[in-house]
Amino acid sequence: MRASRPARLLSALLAWGLLLVLLVPVVSPAAGQGLLPGLFPPAQTTTSSDPTTTAPTPTPTPTPAPAPADPSSPTNQPCFGAASVDPNRPCDNPGLALSVYPAPANARAAQRSERCQYRESAAAGLLDVCFFGAPPENATRTVALLGDSHAAHWRSALDAVLAAHRWRAISIQRAGCPLTLAHPNLPGEDRQKGCMDWNRAVQAWMAAHPEIDVVFTSQHRGTVIPPEDQAPGVARRAGYVAAWLGLLGRNVRHIVVIRDTPRIAGTTLPCVEQAVAARRPPGPACALKSSFALRSDPAVDAAKEFASPQVQVADLATFFCRRRMCPPVTGGALVLRDVSHMTTAYSRTLGPYLLQRVDVLMRSWGADASPPAPSVAPAARRAGAQ
Repeated sequence: MRASRPARLLSALLAWGLLLVLLVPVVSPAAGQGLLPGLFPPAQTTTSSDPTTTAPTPTPTPTPAPAPADPSSPTNQPCFGAASVDPNRPCDNPGLALSVYPAPANARAAQRSERCQYRESAAAGLLDVCFFGAPPENATRTVALLGDSHAAHWRSALDAVLAAHRWRAISIQRAGCPLTLAHPNLPGEDRQKGCMDWNRAVQAWMAAHPEIDVVFTSQHRGTVIPPEDQAPGVARRAGYVAAWLGLLGRNVRHIVVIRDTPRIAGTTLPCVEQAVAARRPPGPACALKSSFALRSDPAVDAAKEFASPQVQVADLATFFCRRRMCPPVTGGALVLRDVSHMTTAYSRTLGPYLLQRVDVLMRSWGADASPPAPSVAPAARRAGAQ
């Protein structure tokens, strides 16, 4: 005999009740909400009025261990990058002959964003100051990296210097704007004025931070708008020297000018891709003559003319060009990501060699090789508390 409709409804309710009895002991409310939405109401948070009652401490989520380095990655292979052309310890890895990292098509996307322990906006937002390197409580010295994007791409190499000496660093960069007190020849009056305002703000900010006693700088060649009574080349070099004197006249003891990187042609990166596709080593296949790629650096020329022991040059040109040729790939590392900017991957491999150059320069500093005290500014102290 067929059960009536009320009887069928009662049977269904009894079946659901039995299911709940089975589920409740094994399904937590949080999990139950995921399995059966609406079946388990959210847990209510109650606040005890008894001050002696202590809320249970949540169990911290363990930080996952970092993934092990991929041994097949070119960056983990012997002789990767600048190590392959180390003049003191020759290194050859035939397995890197056809490797290119990062691939030219992905070079911009693969560019590692440089992290800051702390950022400070200054001069009404004109300056973006990045603090990095040793923690302020452990730092033995505070240095600065100043300039345009051609200074910024040395950041990964500078990390090795900071780690070796336990230095803290700040970086202040502006794209297309070198560290100079000359009138930069940039497209549009707004960009020219913005660059000059930025340079004045950098001088003022540095004057307010006497703990910074060493400056690293590098810049693209650029051009300037000279005074009527001055040749363009003279005005350009004079602008660099004026900026350096502004820093040296306050708290800075030493300025290290890092020689600018070479350039490549617009056809170079496509050449690298084609060479790899044809199974030809892309470095020698697409190398450019140094007479084109490695032009003179006006800032280096200015430093040499200035002839001061406080302004020195770190020249790593031999890691870019050899035997009058400049290969776009060295030791499996793509050197430049566009016509003039270094890849993070190659910059990082230059770290040990920049450290060697800096150590040699420091031998001439005498008492200045020891940092001033105190070495931590108020802003840097705030950085350590973040």
